[in-house]
Amino acid sequence: MTKALLTILMIIGTLATQAQWECPSKLAAHLDPVFESPVLVGFETQLSSGILDGNSINTTMGFAGIDFTTKKHSLYFEGGIKGWWKYDLDDKTLYDQYRLGLREMFYQYRGELGNLTLGLQTSTFDDHYLLNERVAGAGYKLDLGRWKLSAYGGTVTKDFARNGIFCTTGFIYDLPTGQNQVLLGNNLGDKNLGGFTFAFYPGKDKKTKQTASSTEDEFETFENDEFSESNDEFETFESNEFETIESSSLQTSEVKSSLGIEIEKVGFAAYSEFGNWISNTFYHTGIFASIKLPGDIYFNPEALLQIEASNKGIIYLAKLEKSFTLKGGNRLSLNGAYYGFSEIDKNAMVLNSYSNILAGEVLRLDAANMPFYLLGAKLNFPSANLHVKLQNAGQINTEDLNEWDLEIGKKFKDRLHLNVKGGLIKGGDLEDRAFLGRLEARFYF
Repeated sequence: MTKALLTILMIIGTLATQAQWECPSKLAAHLDPVFESPVLVGFETQLSSGILDGNSINTTMGFAGIDFTTKKHSLYFEGGIKGWWKYDLDDKTLYDQYRLGLREMFYQYRGELGNLTLGLQTSTFDDHYLLNERVAGAGYKLDLGRWKLSAYGGTVTKDFARNGIFCTTGFIYDLPTGQNQVLLGNNLGDKNLGGFTFAFYPGKDKKTKQTASSTEDEFETFENDEFSESNDEFETFESNEFETIESSSLQTSEVKSSLGIEIEKVGFAAYSEFGNWISNTFYHTGIFASIKLPGDIYFNPEALLQIEASNKGIIYLAKLEKSFTLKGGNRLSLNGAYYGFSEIDKNAMVLNSYSNILAGEVLRLDAANMPFYLLGAKLNFPSANLHVKLQNAGQINTEDLNEWDLEIGKKFKDRLHLNVKGGLIKGGDLEDRAFLGRLEARFYF
């Protein structure tokens, strides 16, 4: 049953330390009713502390939000306060700052012809690459069973972007790697986007029920692949990370060849970025698919033509995923992906700013860093609410940026999540390898 959402911003501060690089809040999934009324209220505190390359890195963040429910209308408002402290152990220098910020603030109408959402919202397409961002603007989703349309238009600034100054700890890592970084706008209108995806699911037979946007946040969808950089490291306790493909995909697909190949999804994407900071409007258009291969291996390809006056090229990617059910209900999941770009114009480069990738806990490789690869393995122990994950992100060019991450996570009941992570980063301008160690905690109340 769909929740309708009304929110009132509430700010809470904490006096501890935390490091979350995408502020992956699950607050909307942990709201409780106020005196059995339609109003839902919740709070979340995130704490962590760590060491990276001779620096102590610590942050704290608190979120608060309120929901209100009607049959077809929703309002949602979620925000928080963040403080961070970075101490250089060699120079004995402390860098600190505090900041208020918004995460979601939108109105949504849910009708027979889809969901229309207006305001600051998490915006995701149905393809594998193009968009996973917090956009101030309009979004529309229509699900007709076999056909699905997702469309967004709006603006993105550094204040609320997924890798911006509030929803990231990239600033606190700040390794001198020499890598290219996506430039985020300072004000509304500096960098805007618009586009849509149109997907066909051959195995679905009937229209599915529309769901509220607040539960479609990339940080709280429990069906995302944990190796997708949009995911929340704690979400993997609740489900199989490949559930999007194996459960909600087309298990009854009729498009199956004699070789055992099933077409789960095929779609078309169109996208553009424009604004005060973009001298030449550019466009991306192409196709994507999800295919089940023999042996329950899932293949997710995509190819996009980039069109701009002097920066034409082709973006392409391929992902492979495979999971195993082990003794006692435990799960082993394997994942690999490659992101590349082929020039049409000489010295062309990838131009889009808001992809669905941020590869690596520290490096956060993105479109500007292509080509690169991702490899990962994850072991889930559902009965113990425990997971262990190993992943590697590597750039394939002269900078040779590379990061290994090891993660162990534990969930206690439904209110406390703990996560321990270690990392090794090398390449670029780094003279020596940099080591990361971090302990995180998240509490809902």
